[in-house]
Amino acid sequence: LVLAPAIVAAAPAAAREGLPFGKVFSCFMAACAVGSATFSLCSAKGLRAEAFLLPVLLGAAGALYLASSPPAATMLQRALSMSHKP
Repeated sequence: LVLAPAIVAAAPAAAREGLPFGKVFSCFMAACAVGSATFSLCSAKGLRAEAFLLPVLLGAAGALYLASSPPAATMLQRALSMSHKP
């Protein structure tokens, strides 16, 4: 994973020390577990992967768009700078 350099580059200089890498990693692992469980449930119901791939990809594209939009990036920078003030 190349998350750490990307997070450090996106964070304001004042907030770079003490970034919550543990929380980021645990959220990533939780998302992987939820995706795996969802796939298992859909497969157990007899759905083929092709049947639910399009909605999953569209949802992922929408989430990435929202996360990378300028208002979301500004809110993330504000949250990072506020959470690390002494």
